[in-house]
Amino acid sequence: MNPDRIWLSLMHLFSHSCHQKAERSFFIHGYQCPVCARCSGLYIGYGFGILLWMRSITLPLAVYGLFMLCMLSDWGLQAADILPSTNARRFLTGLLCGIAVIGILHVLLQAVF
Repeated sequence: MNPDRIWLSLMHLFSHSCHQKAERSFFIHGYQCPVCARCSGLYIGYGFGILLWMRSITLPLAVYGLFMLCMLSDWGLQAADILPSTNARRFLTGLLCGIAVIGILHVLLQAVF
């Protein structure tokens, strides 16, 4: 299959969940990633969170809250034009938040089941 076609299909698929702004995205071999740096971090964080879950590793809820607060703070400071963010910071805070989302889900499911 043509790489351009694959890229266009992925861009369309993820266009419903991400703004896909070029200046906030990573590029690989000239192709813009189908999700921005923050969403890339979230998705990879979900993966790490699942790996931690599979190994029965949990962190204190306060740590998960801090991870989520990092992303919220980065987003808020950028949205308020107080401190511009960078793709590296967007990715890192997204990664932490993704881990936290899965970790909190793990804790909640353990409490229910």
